[in-house]
Amino acid sequence: MRADDDTAAMTPLALALAVAATTDEVSKPDYRYRLDYQSLTVTVLAEVDLRAPESERLTVLSTELAESEKAERLEAVIADLERGAAEGYWCSKLLKSVPGDARLIAQVGELATYEFDPMPTGDRNDDFLKNLSGEISINQHTGAVVRFELSAPEPFRQALVAKITDFELSTQCQPAPDGRYFAGDFRMRLQGSAAFREFKDEVSRRLTILEASAR
Repeated sequence: MRADDDTAAMTPLALALAVAATTDEVSKPDYRYRLDYQSLTVTVLAEVDLRAPESERLTVLSTELAESEKAERLEAVIADLERGAAEGYWCSKLLKSVPGDARLIAQVGELATYEFDPMPTGDRNDDFLKNLSGEISINQHTGAVVRFELSAPEPFRQALVAKITDFELSTQCQPAPDGRYFAGDFRMRLQGSAAFREFKDEVSRRLTILEASAR
C-alpha cells in the first residue's frame, strides 16, 4: 500500500496525531506576533518573536491594571505569557491531552469533531484537567487542529479550599503562511469561590502574525 493510501485510510484524529509527530519544526519558519491579552483587571499589549531565545521572546509594549487589582497579578500574567511564548503557539500541541479513543461526534464538510476526556499531559494543570470534558475539531484532509474546547460539566473542588462552579476554554486556530495552524484566538471563563469569597475572571488572548522569517 502506498503512503497516500495509508493516509486516506486513517481516521482524522489518527491523521492529526501522525502529522503532529512527523512535522519537522526545526526546518519550519518562525514568526513574530502581536499579542493582545485582556482579563477583567489586566490588559497587556506585547510582541512575541519565536526566533529569539526562549527567555527573550516576549516584549511587553504596554500594560493596564485595574485600581482594585494587586501588582502581583500583573506580574503573574506576564510570567504566564512568557511561558506561553517559550512553548510556542502551534495548535498541534493541543493534541497532547487528546486520547486515541476520543469519540467522533460529527463530520461536516472538511471538519471532524471529537469529544474526549482529557488525559494527563505532565503539565502543572493536570489536576485541574481531570475534571473537564473536551471537544476538538480537525481538518479531515490535512489533520490540522482547527478548534479546541474544554469545559467543566459540573462544579468541582480544586486544591481543597477552592470550588470551581463554571469553566470554559476555547481556542480557535488560524492558518499561518506555511500551512500550520496557530492559536489565533484564545478565550477562558472561570468562576468559583475560595475561603468564603467568590471569584470570577474572563480572559482573551489574540495573536496576529506580523512577520515571517526562515530560521
